[in-house]
Amino acid sequence: MCDINYVKNMQTKLLGPLSIGLLFIMFVTAVFWHNAVSAVEMGTIVVIKDAVPNDSQDFILSNLQTFQNGNPSEFVLDDDGVEIWNPPLEWTRERSFEVFPGSGYKINEINQDVLARAGWRLVSIDCGGQDHNNITVGPGETVTCTFTNVKNHGRIEIEKQTAPAGHPQTFEFTGAINASLSDNGVIGKYVPAGQYSVSESPIAGWILDSIVCSDDNSEISGNSVLFNVEVDETVRCVFNNTQISSRIIIVKETNPDGNTTQFEFDPSWSNDNFLLEDNGAPRDSGLLAPGFYSISELNIPTSWELTTATCDDGSPVNAINLNIGETVTCVFKNSFAPTIVQGCSPGYWKQKQHFDSYALYTPETLFAAVGFEDAFPGQTLLDVLSANGGGLTALGRITVSALLNSAAIPGYPGIPQNVIDAFNNAFSAGDYNALKDQYEALQDPCPLN
Repeated sequence: MCDINYVKNMQTKLLGPLSIGLLFIMFVTAVFWHNAVSAVEMGTIVVIKDAVPNDSQDFILSNLQTFQNGNPSEFVLDDDGVEIWNPPLEWTRERSFEVFPGSGYKINEINQDVLARAGWRLVSIDCGGQDHNNITVGPGETVTCTFTNVKNHGRIEIEKQTAPAGHPQTFEFTGAINASLSDNGVIGKYVPAGQYSVSESPIAGWILDSIVCSDDNSEISGNSVLFNVEVDETVRCVFNNTQISSRIIIVKETNPDGNTTQFEFDPSWSNDNFLLEDNGAPRDSGLLAPGFYSISELNIPTSWELTTATCDDGSPVNAINLNIGETVTCVFKNSFAPTIVQGCSPGYWKQKQHFDSYALYTPETLFAAVGFEDAFPGQTLLDVLSANGGGLTALGRITVSALLNSAAIPGYPGIPQNVIDAFNNAFSAGDYNALKDQYEALQDPCPLN
């Protein structure tokens, strides 16, 4: 039979030393582990809750037990402006966790169904470019993850389109969305249902052609749009800009060439009219946006007519089709075309009752004293007017009437000196009929009483 007391004594003798050894080993191991841990430079994961709007709603997050090191597997955040953690009374919007360097850390928000029933939706998770399901933390590194939730939310988006397409110019937006966008750029934001304003800042050399929104409720005014966003609605507004890179050149030409007469122009691209003359500097419109423009010549001076007005792109001057980066040159040509005013016949000028119509001369003025060749020695203007006969005599009659017409009738072709020179040339050449016929064609109906 076995002695129970003997067995007990033997157990005590055997286990005593073993227990003491085991405890010693555990102690040494703990000290080693503590020292080892102390020697490791830890990392940090910061979790931030961004709720829109911020209120007392609690959000439960889980680290799926990947943090270890005494960190909780679940924790609560809310975004009500309280920055202290004093559970269970208050929760902060931010928690920091010390973790061992490494990878595979996970953070998730786990009460999505409950939140959805309350109108909340998780719209973004930002871990600085890392996957929230596989976070890597280096020694001494801090990784921040922001969980953003929006209540009764919609989404607003802006898109940038430019002409020319693909232009690198960036455009600045302010308001509910603050961003810089270039052609084809898109940026959006989840927001609670409501009204939100976004404006585009003007940029030199560009015009905002239009703002086009995907709904009928948005209100567009100038360079701004007022979004009217409903729950679960996404509204995108496209801002269309065109580069101001085109121009129109206006050139003036006259016949005869080199005339200094000034012509007035009315451009559709400006409220200011301008003057041009032949051989003068062309008029540059300056930079214009693509589109249709017009240019017209106003108040054309007396005795001038517009003969042609053409543009080198084939456009009519009243509908110039200006494309992006295009320069169109339009040439206006004017010709001097005086209005022919008829004169009075020799019969008018030799009548006594019309002597008061003489200008510069009198009936008694000698023919030769005027400057004519002395074709009729000692004869006055009235004598030559009253003479009968053909040939030189006929030319004399018509010439005197032309002289008196040029001096007394505004608009009659030429001046007295022109008449004098023409007669002297014809007299020297002995060719009387051509000049006589020319002056006869210019008489009657007489404009004088």
